[in-house]
Amino acid sequence: MSTQKTYRIYKTDISVFSKTDRPQKGAPWLTDPDYETYNRVLLALRDIGFNVHKDPRIEEHYKCLSKWNDAGERGPLQFKSNVYPTGCKFEFYQNVVFENSSGGYYDFDKLEKMPYLIRKAFDYTVIKVSERLQQLGFSETDRKVESPNPDPLRYFNDSWGHNRFERASDGWPIGKEAGCYNRTDQDGIIITQGCTRYYYHYNGHLMRGRAYGGINGMWIFVYGPGRDDWTQVSASSLFSCDPRTLPRRDWERGSYGRSALARMHQEKNKAAKQENYERAARIRDAIERLEKAAS
Repeated sequence: MSTQKTYRIYKTDISVFSKTDRPQKGAPWLTDPDYETYNRVLLALRDIGFNVHKDPRIEEHYKCLSKWNDAGERGPLQFKSNVYPTGCKFEFYQNVVFENSSGGYYDFDKLEKMPYLIRKAFDYTVIKVSERLQQLGFSETDRKVESPNPDPLRYFNDSWGHNRFERASDGWPIGKEAGCYNRTDQDGIIITQGCTRYYYHYNGHLMRGRAYGGINGMWIFVYGPGRDDWTQVSASSLFSCDPRTLPRRDWERGSYGRSALARMHQEKNKAAKQENYERAARIRDAIERLEKAAS
């Protein structure tokens, strides 16, 4: 009998949490996996056209683990699965668009790389697996929050938990939870939740945004409205300033700026060797203007 019946969907993974009270044979300190639920999900995948079989890599190299691992495919959409004492997991992927030389299973951003029709097949699969799990009495937990936009506090709580840390009236951890050494920016000013700060991106761009969190010295820095318009930075990377006093791009701080200047010097020398002195002079003047702006 299972004592916990929930499941969670995150990107291309379906994790099922179902712990039984049956002790494992030969290892009574462990509980038996919930094979019944695992096999029901495999049956649901078969019902919608998946060819389910043992994972060939596990069969070849780790034969003793084979009974806990399976794999399958329905056209270009594939999956690997395994069952364990606290539940089971199904990982979906494809090998049509991928970057890793070992295949799409090892790629990051599997969901984003899925071609349109494969993504639709995956969405359909998730619906059918969810229906089968709900028929078995499972409930879906909140899906993982992948970005602090539009709700930084929800993202923070999803990562750290809702009940951790002493909280202020706005829901954020109070200042002492971050530690004083983690709360001061480059100017020695204490960073507060949601305050505006500036940050130099690695490409040399000056970013203006708001800082949140601060646990373990790392702050969530949100600099735009988009899903990916944020980063994690240390307190010492943030500072206050009047942007009107700064050049449009800090060429000296950014690696992009340094490489751009290096290329400009190369182009100037190339033009001089070709005796194209007019072009060389124009590039020289441009370099001087940029270096002067950055000084």
